[in-house]
Amino acid sequence: MNYRMPKSFQWGVASAAYQVEGGWNAGGRGPSIWDTWCHKNNRVSGDNACFSYQRWREDVQLLKNLGVQAYRFSISWPRVLPTGRAPINQRGLDYYDRLVDALLQNKIKPFVTLYHWDLPQALEDTGGWQSRETAYAYADYARLMVERLGDRVTNWMTFNEIPTGIGKGYELGIYAPALKVKPKALALIYHHVLVAQGLGIRAMRAARPGQIIGIAHDPFTPVPVIEDAAHIKACAVAYERLNAYLMDPMFRGTYPKFLPVFPEVKTGDMKLVSEPLDFVGLNIYSGLYTEPGKDGYQLVKFPTHYPTSEGLDWLRFIPQALYWATRHVDERYGVKAIYITENGWSSDRQRDVADWCNDVDRILYLRCYLRELHHAISEGIPVRGYFLWSLLDNFEWASGYSKGLGLYYVNHKTGERRPKRSAGWYKTVVHANTVV
Repeated sequence: MNYRMPKSFQWGVASAAYQVEGGWNAGGRGPSIWDTWCHKNNRVSGDNACFSYQRWREDVQLLKNLGVQAYRFSISWPRVLPTGRAPINQRGLDYYDRLVDALLQNKIKPFVTLYHWDLPQALEDTGGWQSRETAYAYADYARLMVERLGDRVTNWMTFNEIPTGIGKGYELGIYAPALKVKPKALALIYHHVLVAQGLGIRAMRAARPGQIIGIAHDPFTPVPVIEDAAHIKACAVAYERLNAYLMDPMFRGTYPKFLPVFPEVKTGDMKLVSEPLDFVGLNIYSGLYTEPGKDGYQLVKFPTHYPTSEGLDWLRFIPQALYWATRHVDERYGVKAIYITENGWSSDRQRDVADWCNDVDRILYLRCYLRELHHAISEGIPVRGYFLWSLLDNFEWASGYSKGLGLYYVNHKTGERRPKRSAGWYKTVVHANTVV
């Protein structure tokens, strides 16, 4: 079967500032909550990460060699605004100027994420996302970035993975800033992030009309065990129950009635949090097998030996997740455009470097998932592009450097990059615009 993508389809790769840049105290950058958490707990940190702050030119050449049309990266908020607010760190802005210019010179379109979890520590010290004031600081930051880069960057993502960043950072306490707040406070935190998004979108569009603004979201993805009417209906119920607490306010301007706890909402907030998005980005790695149940659905328990990536037990091999993730969001919310903003497979550092780079398992995963994405496009679901996670083996948050999802191996002591077998495969896919 021919798995050719539309001519306008955009192939890319993705990264995030704290995971690749390093240079944590270089060029005037201020500390983020991740710097503080890692240093305080004597954890492996992103202090050097992949040395991309120093080796960004090399990374642009890796992108050029792959032939990708787009690169998703994030701005380090504390690099441009060390305290989260003015004064501006000019050296930080200059770094992103150089990166954007180099991408464009090599015909690579920048897709910029404004917030990928690295909140300036100074804002956390005054309440962080528990304070509505952080939403106003975010809007000022978003305006600044569009004023500075919006003459060359037109594609923006407001936030990356709100459920994971907030859920693990403020509810479970296993990510920075490692808090465990009560349900009522947690609901307000989520609301403040949505308020920040609305304020940010308005500020960005006021600063430079014509910006294309979306979000990189990570909804749970129910997948029917059997593709019959009853299982598909159960999946729709599951999708609503698992995701509507954030997606309904974003896309419908209402909180679902079944929520056990509601945030305190100010007048005008619901219109603000549902400020229209031009696209939705989906970060999809796995899914949840679903069948009919007493509550309209039930999740199917995975058997002991279900295929799972090395070291990340949540990353199960469910290729149909890319099809169902795009179908769910299209059917429920009727979005204008969809991008897969993250998708990838993990390897574990137990391998030696030669075996690590012989990643035919990653090729298998990507091939199967991309065929399901082609399935979605063939049914008319408006998928416009795909960003593989990730370009480099980076700092993988609480897993440190023990896991790798990159097309390129990185020696985190020297910064050396080395292509894996999957890099050659993805280059072939991009050039052919076909899943091979």
